[in-house]
This record gives sequence, C-alpha cells and structure tokens, in this order.
Amino acid sequence: MPGQPTELRDGFALVPAPNHCLQDQFLKSCLSKWGMITSIKFACFSFVKPYHKLQGMEILQDMFQSHAVQYLLQPDNDSAAAGKKYTTSFEGANRISFKSVPATITNMSLFDRLMEHGIARKDGMIIKCMEDYIDGFQVSDKLRDLLLNPESSNVSIYSPVERAELLFCIFEHLCLGGAVNQFEDDIAAYLQASKLIYKDLVR
Repeated sequence: MPGQPTELRDGFALVPAPNHCLQDQFLKSCLSKWGMITSIKFACFSFVKPYHKLQGMEILQDMFQSHAVQYLLQPDNDSAAAGKKYTTSFEGANRISFKSVPATITNMSLFDRLMEHGIARKDGMIIKCMEDYIDGFQVSDKLRDLLLNPESSNVSIYSPVERAELLFCIFEHLCLGGAVNQFEDDIAAYLQASKLIYKDLVR
C-alpha cells in the first residue's frame, strides 16, 4: 500500500509477505462465503527490541503503539466508504489481555474423530441436527453443536487441552464464521482452510 511504513522507527517494521495464505483463491472464496473476508488481515513484523517469552504483555503494549501496526489496522477503502467507524490508536486503552495458545499439534489427523464419532460422514458431509441457537449462533448440525454446546453428547471427543490448541482454535473460528455466514455442508473446506492458515502462522 502506498505510504505504508516499513522502517523500524518505533521498533517494529512490516515485513513483506508476498505469498501469504490470504492470497490463495480458494481461501479467499471461503472467507468471503463465511462472512470473514473483511475482518481478517495477515501481516508479518520484525522488531529489534529483545523480548523474553515471558514478556507477552510488554511486547503487545509496544506493538499496538507502533506506527507500523496502527497503520495496518486502518480501515480499508470499502469499509470507510460504508461509513464504518474504527479506532486505530490504542493510547486510550486501559487494558490489554492475552493468553498463550499452544501450537504443539501439527497433524490434521486431530479431526479424524469428527468422522469416527458421527459428526460428519466418511464422505465429509456434516450431519444435521435439530436447530437451536446458542450464544447468538445458529446450530443446525452436529459440528456446531460440538463446538458451542457444553452439554453436547459429543463434547468429550476433544479435551480442553486439545480445544485450546491453535489448530483447533482456527478450525473452530472458521466453522462459526462471521455475521453473514453461509455454512458448508461438507467439512472438507473447513479442514483445508484451517490447514492453509495454520501453515502460514506456524513456520
């Protein structure tokens, strides 16, 4: 983008990532269908200040005050034209919260259990169930029942530790989608999209 800051003037610099996953046509099509295309951005930054792995709060505070990061968080032209209001300055923020997300599971076999326990058929088709609404989400199949319903008969398929893994979090986020979400009938698209994003985030 013209004028985009890349220098390390405040400790952070945007690193070009010409082949990132959001340029993949399949993924772009999926995110558009799931109502997420305008709410996700991908960026890589380099920084010069040394941080210890236990200094998560400090690196986040510095990052959100960075000119390069704030520039990236500006609304795109389509959002601005639609009259949406955004704030890109975190100077008035009085709280930043975060949690560590483990990325120890790297194999997509984690999701084989969805077929083994009748969430989806062997051909990938997601099995429907009686429609309900949980936390504002429409639940009309066993996949979303598993993800959203703490009283689901399938809730024990994945342990809390497994559900906290980055790969599972990405998969869950994609399955639930955005405000205007066209659900998939076949689980394959969710799995492929999760794999593409995970591979770019964990290198």
